[in-house]
Parts: sequence; C-alpha cells; structure tokens
Amino acid sequence: CIYLLFRHEDSRYLTGAILGMFSALFSGVNALVLTPKGADGLVTFFNIIIAIIGLFMCYNLYHADHQIIGEADREVGEQWLKLWKWKIYTVAALIGSIIIAAIIPVFGLLIVLAAAIFAFGVSIYELVILYRSAQVYRAIVKE
Repeated sequence: CIYLLFRHEDSRYLTGAILGMFSALFSGVNALVLTPKGADGLVTFFNIIIAIIGLFMCYNLYHADHQIIGEADREVGEQWLKLWKWKIYTVAALIGSIIIAAIIPVFGLLIVLAAAIFAFGVSIYELVILYRSAQVYRAIVKE
C-alpha cells in the first residue's frame, strides 16, 4: 500500500502496488481456505499464480525505483536493475532445486537448501539497496 503514495512519480508504482494487493489476496485465500482443506492441486496452482504475480510486481517496482532513484544517483538506480536479475535467478534456482529434489531426494534437498540460502542473501541485498535509496532521498530532501 505504501507504493500507492508514489504512484504520481511513476505509473509502475501503481501497477506494482495493485499486483502486491492481488498477491496478498491470493496468499490469504491459499493459506486460510485452500491449505487447511488439503486441496493439493489447487494449492500448488495458487502458489504458482502467486509467484508469477510476485515477479511482475517486483519487475514494476524495481524498474520504477531504477528510474526515479537513477535520476539522483545512477549507481543506486543500477543496483535496482541488478536486484531484478538476481530475483529471476533466485526463482529459477528454487524451481530447479525443487525439480531436482523430486528426482534425487537427498541431493535435491541440499540443492534446495543452497537455493534458499541464496534467496536469503538476495533479500539482504534488497534491504541494503533500500537503505541506500533512503539515503539518496534524504540527501535530496536536505538540499
């Protein structure tokens, strides 16, 4: 919802915020309605939909951040695009590791663990970029 405040700066913030709301809605339905009933196929389908919506949300938000912050600090703006690429790598690693885990369980679980650690690292990198972006905004406000 916070990104709705920035919708006047770049229309991709509005798109990202709406996609985030849909993702939260589908996640809530999935967690509260479908998962307790044990609807395995439908739960998996909803998880795939949530992941796809999440990727489109990240795409819009990261590119808007790149555009807006890149005007003030090109280096921080470029880091948002790098983060987008790393998000794609994370999703691919997680999907690939789950497929490997289905074929070779013991080895696959080690790969799943490695992919999860990579995803955690990307999340930390996202927080670092967010902090740097906040510093850029503070510097602009002080001027």
